[in-house]
Amino acid sequence: MVAGNVHDSVPFWGLYRSVNGRVKYSKYYVMDVGYKIPVIARKLIEGGKIPVMSYKRLMIKNGYFQKSDYVYDEYFACYLCPSNQILKYSTTNREEYREYKSDGKSVRDVRTETNVREAKTM
Repeated sequence: MVAGNVHDSVPFWGLYRSVNGRVKYSKYYVMDVGYKIPVIARKLIEGGKIPVMSYKRLMIKNGYFQKSDYVYDEYFACYLCPSNQILKYSTTNREEYREYKSDGKSVRDVRTETNVREAKTM
């Protein structure tokens, strides 16, 4: 048992040594998405094991753009969304992240099937 505030990958190394010592011919290691980090995958592959890791779907609403779809324009210090709208710097939040927002008027003028994140922050 491990405390709830400990990341899944922390107790992996003890479990790996335990299983590796008891089971000599284990080829596949099936694990939860919490163990899906490069260090674990590399260690398994180097040991001749095959990691089988689950896939986590992106949590984006239908019709909305992903964060990677936006492009940062260094010259004007703003973001451009896929429908060519400008998101200007608005403020810096408490976690010290810069927030960019579009003006609501230009968002309402966009007539595409996919919606721009309406005044949502980046």
